[in-house]
Amino acid sequence: MLDKQTRGAILVLRRKGHSLRFISQLLSLSRQTVKKVIKIGSDVPPVIRRLGKLDAHHERIAQMLAEFDGSVVKVRRALADAGTSVGYSTLTRFCRKNHLLDGARTPRRSVEATRQWLLELVHGAYGGERFHSQLPRTIDLQFLLSKLKHGRSRDRKKAATILGRKRGISNSLIAKALLSSRKTTGRYYKMYLQAGPEKLFAWNTTRRIGIEAQYFERTKRIYEIFHHKPTAFGINRTNWTHSALRTP
Repeated sequence: MLDKQTRGAILVLRRKGHSLRFISQLLSLSRQTVKKVIKIGSDVPPVIRRLGKLDAHHERIAQMLAEFDGSVVKVRRALADAGTSVGYSTLTRFCRKNHLLDGARTPRRSVEATRQWLLELVHGAYGGERFHSQLPRTIDLQFLLSKLKHGRSRDRKKAATILGRKRGISNSLIAKALLSSRKTTGRYYKMYLQAGPEKLFAWNTTRRIGIEAQYFERTKRIYEIFHHKPTAFGINRTNWTHSALRTP
């Protein structure tokens, strides 16, 4: 292919009135080549678009990326099964060049995509039928979606955790998307598996029940002491004082 400088020289010589034969001999080019450049009338080299092996499968590859959650490995395997063998690096380069991976970000691979997926759930972008295969009971799905849309902040995080794990999203990605610790989201999912959604949303998971009960019993005993005079405990006083309270 002729470069811009050579094409420019052909056009300049032609404007000066030189013949095709003279220009071709001077620049060591064929007269047919010189004639084509003069016919185009521009020194800019034309862009030649050569169709690659995967260009014919562009739409199919885009569909498979969406179907396989952006997994290039699965797309490559599906193409091979259909009779189109291509290297992994070649397929990846094709996808990036055509920006196919930009729209194939999935909740299983990206924190931003996880947040977007949860936001779409809140706004009702997905029907319940899509999750029937992931949640054994339809009542669980309806209950969790209701908590996700209308629950308190903590309840929304619990529902988002369960729905995300059922979607196949890792605990690490869910925790990052919800700005929570992995320990917290992991505890939500563990309780859901062990006791079901009713127990999960009934339990205040931010507190340890054993310690809370212990503090309650201790406070109750202190109040009982204050409701009796010191003489009831063998202390020769009519009112409680700091020193009397510290008496063993």
